[in-house]
Amino acid sequence: RLSPPASPSPPLPAKMKRYLQLPPLAPRLYQLAREVTAEASTPYEKARRLAAYLRSHYRYSLSLHLPQGDPVEYFLFVSRAGHCEYFASAMTLLLRTLGIPARYVTGFQRGEWNDFGRYFLVRQRDAHAWVEAYFPAYGWLAFDPTPSRPVQASAGWTEELPLFSQYLDALRMRWYAYVIGYNSRHQMELATGLGTSILQLKEKVVASGRVISRWGRYLWQQVLQQEEVWAMIPQSWTLFWGTFFLCLGIWGGVWAGRNWLERRKRRRNGEPVEVFYHDLLRLLAQQGYPKPPQYTLQEFVALLAREEPEWALPLQRFTEIYYRTRFGGKALQAEERAQLTLLRQALKRKGRRRATGSGWPGERRSEGRAADRVSDPLAREP
Repeated sequence: RLSPPASPSPPLPAKMKRYLQLPPLAPRLYQLAREVTAEASTPYEKARRLAAYLRSHYRYSLSLHLPQGDPVEYFLFVSRAGHCEYFASAMTLLLRTLGIPARYVTGFQRGEWNDFGRYFLVRQRDAHAWVEAYFPAYGWLAFDPTPSRPVQASAGWTEELPLFSQYLDALRMRWYAYVIGYNSRHQMELATGLGTSILQLKEKVVASGRVISRWGRYLWQQVLQQEEVWAMIPQSWTLFWGTFFLCLGIWGGVWAGRNWLERRKRRRNGEPVEVFYHDLLRLLAQQGYPKPPQYTLQEFVALLAREEPEWALPLQRFTEIYYRTRFGGKALQAEERAQLTLLRQALKRKGRRRATGSGWPGERRSEGRAADRVSDPLAREP
């Protein structure tokens, strides 16, 4: 637990002022931040109370609808449910209303430990968002206001057998590392290991050379005297190669079967929603509307709807489908796939849009401040 510094906190560096920027907010957001932190005496204690309040008074959910107004205000006062992006965005805003520099952070959680390969397996579903707050006496500290997420359904038949799934993933990692990605580092590791083994073998052979030589002569004499031994050699080699090719065939069958199941699943389910997501972003960028990397999809669609009102409803529908399938683990339905295909075709027909700069009219009118506006998704003009 951190304690307040003995001396007054030093003033904030000038570069931290960007982490205090705020868009126009409803007065009740300021009031909520003050009420939750009323009994806190230090900025750090205020941050802890805000994180605890969000975890205990709101619930985690992926079944969401696109709000008509401000997403954070809708989350805090209407739906009171959302995924990690809502929790992190809300806490970032509330901290800034209290004069505490804060930033929205995205990344991945720890993932799953693989005992066979001795590494952590991080999946796309481990993506997460949290908050970092700045305190002059301590620097940046992380806070996670999101409550525990419910256990997700199994993503495939291999996850029903966790040990087998870990074993297959470890084999795949070995294949990529030592066959496909066989680089100089792996070559050096292999050469060093072989060199060490050869030196150890040489020392043992030299130490027991006389014994080996004596036993070698004795065994050779026995071999020359026993014709049955010569007759057994072809049978031994046949058994060896038969066993080898049998194991190779079993391994190849498992590998081919797994690939066949994955291809069949892809053919049955069609293109994943991520393919539509990247295609739509590419088409919008070609028409002069690139998505700033710090914007969530929901924020980007809301901003785009003000510039192109006729796109509002189809893009809002796409956002709902994307969040439900991407974060909720739901399969993309045939009707939804048809809707996304029509949207993609409509954007292709619209063609390129001639524009300067990034293509956003507001940014072309004020190019001098464009970089400041897009540097932070929470700092926008009224």
